[in-house]
Amino acid sequence: MIILKKINTMIKSIKHLITGAMLFGGFFHLQAQPTESWRDFDFVRHSEVWLSGYNASGLTWLPDTVRTISIAEIYARKDNGKFVNYYQSDNSFTAGALTESFFRLNRKVVFYGKINYDNFTGQNMAGSAFINPDNHLFDIVETGYANSGQKQIEQYHLIGAVGARLTQSFSIGGKIDYLAANYAKHKDLRHKNSMLDMTASLGFVWQIADAVEIGANYIYRRNIEGVEFDRKGTTDRLYDPFIDLGIFYGRTEIFPIPAGGSGYTNSKTPAFSQFNGAALQINLNLAPGLRFFNEFSALKRTGYFGSKSDAKIIFSEHEGTGLAYLGKLSFTPSQQQQHFLKFNFGYDLLTNYEIVWRPENIVGSVSGIEVFGKSKALDKGLTNFGLEYNAYLGIKDYCPSWIISAGGNYTDRQQLVSIYPFYREQDINWWDAWVSATKRVISGKNQDEFSLGLLYGKGGGEMKNDGVLATISPDSRAPYSGDNLLLKEYEYLTAKRVTGTVGYGYTRMFRPNLRGFMRFELGLTRAFGLSAPNEDIFHSLRLSVGCNF
Repeated sequence: MIILKKINTMIKSIKHLITGAMLFGGFFHLQAQPTESWRDFDFVRHSEVWLSGYNASGLTWLPDTVRTISIAEIYARKDNGKFVNYYQSDNSFTAGALTESFFRLNRKVVFYGKINYDNFTGQNMAGSAFINPDNHLFDIVETGYANSGQKQIEQYHLIGAVGARLTQSFSIGGKIDYLAANYAKHKDLRHKNSMLDMTASLGFVWQIADAVEIGANYIYRRNIEGVEFDRKGTTDRLYDPFIDLGIFYGRTEIFPIPAGGSGYTNSKTPAFSQFNGAALQINLNLAPGLRFFNEFSALKRTGYFGSKSDAKIIFSEHEGTGLAYLGKLSFTPSQQQQHFLKFNFGYDLLTNYEIVWRPENIVGSVSGIEVFGKSKALDKGLTNFGLEYNAYLGIKDYCPSWIISAGGNYTDRQQLVSIYPFYREQDINWWDAWVSATKRVISGKNQDEFSLGLLYGKGGGEMKNDGVLATISPDSRAPYSGDNLLLKEYEYLTAKRVTGTVGYGYTRMFRPNLRGFMRFELGLTRAFGLSAPNEDIFHSLRLSVGCNF
């Protein structure tokens, strides 16, 4: 009954979104010539390398034969199982809706848009107070699971992009990616968050010869997440949130913080980051049907946690640099088949500093902040590699009858936390490899889709190495260590696991430019060698209903 009630609530929440999406897509199709087609939205996106990069100018490479293509769907997902990370739920339900569209206004202008509403409810949750702790260089964590409870995340995601061809060989484009979210825990120690994450880019593509296309674009991203802690009722119970400076090493605070005191949890404090950078694209047409797309990007990150004011506190400041490369080799031997080999590399170097400060009286009762400097708390290096092969076979009007995929990812993470004279190091890595296959069978106005997938992953490395930089005095206290959380994350990332997925989809063509579909996918993960019994299973079921138009 709870699930049925939740589904009903989600449907009411997204009804207007879906209605608007249908009207939006329907407007795009007013001038479209009605032709019966099984065109696949995802294949159209992946069939042209320029459509999946940073640079919105590449939208002008949308195939001329695709005037417009759109998708709209309502979906629900149920997840259960204890093989989850320290901040995730072992019993959650997600429901939402999305619509996505490419639209060619004329020979020179192409639009892209996406609207996505997502509502997540998770039970038995504690862990991080942030929506996604990977976005931050420190964390605010509950020390255990005794006060775990229900958490809810509501997200609104909008993307708008346009590409325009100014001449036969020169295009410009711009893109805005806007994500807003609310997050709340409904049991003490409670918290509520509001997040805004916006990325904007502006760039160009220049075809300098038949065999060479180059592009470049500027990227600006701004992320801000405010966190406010609270407790309900008349209880005088105190809580001890854990300020994790990295590798679950740091200190605890008392909440509520005593009058006149200050700390990470005593106000609605924002965590702020901004990114400035650029991307360079080079696409080489090596031979008929053979193309090699390259994209190099670099982003500089700065930010802080706190409030920039004479009477407020900046608790920490951070900086970082991110470098990435994406290569995509495409081979089209005929109109009936297309092959892609994609490889990517990323490297992030991040540093977090704690601000050393104390309150001071400036004039009479007016309080201020005296800053002595900053101390390096965390050095973090993250390296990842990825390789993926996709084969689309039996293609007819942008609809492949077979999709074969295989690939793998490798990640290495090195961290050093310093809380003088103590320190903690970590050097771990993890990898996975997968293979999947999808088969489509068309019979009249009906299409059946069957899919299978298999993944294997594992990892290893040094979970922690604690030490000191100087002689410890008898009254020195070692930093707080969240060993239970450290082990939970380490095993989630590095334990041997096998994941199997099976899916089925059915599509019905109602009229030449309108197809309805329903799909389900079932996934099961089993981990091996965990320290805690009965925490090695995770399974999920996703259902969706929608239309292509």
